[in-house]
Amino acid sequence: MNTPDYDYQYAAYEPYTQPSSLKYILYGLIGLVILFLLGYFFLSSGAECGNGLCERGEDCLTCKRDCGCAEGERCYEGECVKIECGNGRCEPGETMVNCCEDCGCEQGQRCVNNTCQYLFSLTDSEVKEKMNNYLDQHGYVNYSFDIDGTYKYNGKLVKFIYVYVNGTTFSFGMDESGNIYDYGEAS
Repeated sequence: MNTPDYDYQYAAYEPYTQPSSLKYILYGLIGLVILFLLGYFFLSSGAECGNGLCERGEDCLTCKRDCGCAEGERCYEGECVKIECGNGRCEPGETMVNCCEDCGCEQGQRCVNNTCQYLFSLTDSEVKEKMNNYLDQHGYVNYSFDIDGTYKYNGKLVKFIYVYVNGTTFSFGMDESGNIYDYGEAS
């Protein structure tokens, strides 16, 4: 029988070891950096804000001069969104100031003709009746008046009233209890 001339006991043999997981993490990070750099160089637009063109990389938030929104739209998170007041949803760009129909009003106010107004305990008819009685009792004749609206004045809700007598305008106020305040001649 023919057997080789060497001793198996001393043969050079190294057991297989798996590469370190740290090495894979390092390769992965290098790959991510390379991908990021490639994306930056190939996908960056070279856009120039202010050149009159809305280019890739610009939007209404980053370059309003080039990518401004159209009339009736607002910029919201980089996109122009149409404001549709009256659709029952308080959408981006709508507030209680410009669309109380959708966004409501502060407590104690109501939305009238898309304007927040304070709630007043007296109706306009009651205010007119009380005002007519007051003006008659105080000797005003040949007058007319307009109720301007409801405002907070010195911590109270007050209806402002403009009274017109012979070309002169006087301003009055009436609180919710019906008390009338004469503010004198309006300027």
